[in-house]
Amino acid sequence: MGFSHQYFKDQNFLLTRASGDIDGKDLMRHVIEINEETEGIVDLKELSDCREITSLDLLSTKMATMSAATESDKPGSRLAILVPKNNDVVYGVANAYKMFSEDHRAAVKVFKQLDEAISWLAESEAEEKAMMALVNDE
Repeated sequence: MGFSHQYFKDQNFLLTRASGDIDGKDLMRHVIEINEETEGIVDLKELSDCREITSLDLLSTKMATMSAATESDKPGSRLAILVPKNNDVVYGVANAYKMFSEDHRAAVKVFKQLDEAISWLAESEAEEKAMMALVNDE
């Protein structure tokens, strides 16, 4: 499994999905790929949906924070990390990632509810509905 992502230009919205067993190499590769694809984009709204992660046994907190520190600067951008409701390990690693990635964008927040994450990212009710439709249609 690993990572997949899609950029929706009309909404300036990047949706990433992480699933299965995630390791440090997968995460670092993903961050580098996103850096290249989002270069020069400002005010990006990012949702990293991690609800389908089954294991982080091969991802150390150190590797997660190194990956976060590798992110390129995204001026004005916001990142919502959506974690499973009952997985304290994913929640903890997401918060570690959050701390080190905050230096590269306007704000980062970890959520357990999709509607809360989308509401935080969206600037209007219409944008919220559009983003929710994109997430649910994928």
